[in-house]
Amino acid sequence: SKKVILIMFRSVARVAALDWAAIQGKMKTEVGRAEINKLRITASEALSNAKKYNAAPAGIDFASYKTKLPSDLVDQFESDYKAIDFPVLAVTESAEDKSDYEAMFKSASEAKEKSEARHAALTDILNNLQNNRMGTSTSIEEIYEKFPELQAEIDDEIDQHEWGKDIA
Repeated sequence: SKKVILIMFRSVARVAALDWAAIQGKMKTEVGRAEINKLRITASEALSNAKKYNAAPAGIDFASYKTKLPSDLVDQFESDYKAIDFPVLAVTESAEDKSDYEAMFKSASEAKEKSEARHAALTDILNNLQNNRMGTSTSIEEIYEKFPELQAEIDDEIDQHEWGKDIA
């Protein structure tokens, strides 16, 4: 939303510090990468404008104009110009913007932590499945090595002469 973009661009330092390549590298689809690129271009324009309009404009050199134009006309312009009270614009981050940003950051951090925990759990499951994979070439010794409780159960059945216990 526009509010999110405004909050993001309030602080020029935050936007300047973004690693756009890393963010774009996390996108899985071309559409996602294109949207990040659009956001990067918008942020670049905002930074450019912030730098361009950071300082007050240079004053008007009325003395040089007096040599080129009638001095009474230039004097009239100068007095009218000095009578103008230009507003001073200060970009500040409101408390609401700051709290919105902090809430978004907290939410993103929590989502990241949940994602990392889920990734670790899925990686463990995948590793377990790969380590316990069996096929037609798997030997009985390999099965016993992976599942020692199965070997103990089979040995008990043999010792107790329960030859067909698990056959249905």
